[in-house]
Amino acid sequence: MKIQIKVVFLTIYFVSFSAFSHVDTILKLEGGSLIGLPEEFSPASMDIAQGILEIAGKRLKFPDCISNFFDFRSEDLLITASWYHETLDGSLPAYITLGTTEQYPDNSLVIDIENLVPIPSEWGFGKSEDEKICVEKFVNDGT
Repeated sequence: MKIQIKVVFLTIYFVSFSAFSHVDTILKLEGGSLIGLPEEFSPASMDIAQGILEIAGKRLKFPDCISNFFDFRSEDLLITASWYHETLDGSLPAYITLGTTEQYPDNSLVIDIENLVPIPSEWGFGKSEDEKICVEKFVNDGT
């Protein structure tokens, strides 16, 4: 009887935990188009050679310093996004992450999808002084 109670308790615990866990959606970069975002963030594209990310008519130009931290030409490039997460205080906006599979998630570049600006964070890109300086050099031309 005690074993059955433990099994039921553990099952409830793990089901409850998985219901509150969050997983980013992996996006695909095909011919410059970002595939996998919802309609409100479309069209979306990334020109790796020019260092330009465009989402829903907004454009973000990456600074040259970003190449000191990321190799977006890597075969291990990983692009993810989340627009469906909830935070207790609403502090995390819809975002897209860029980096390699090795960098994800701890050193990924996180970008606010709605405003198309980088989000420096204590767990992603923007922790060190050099990274913070680079974050300030991004250009959002608001188109």
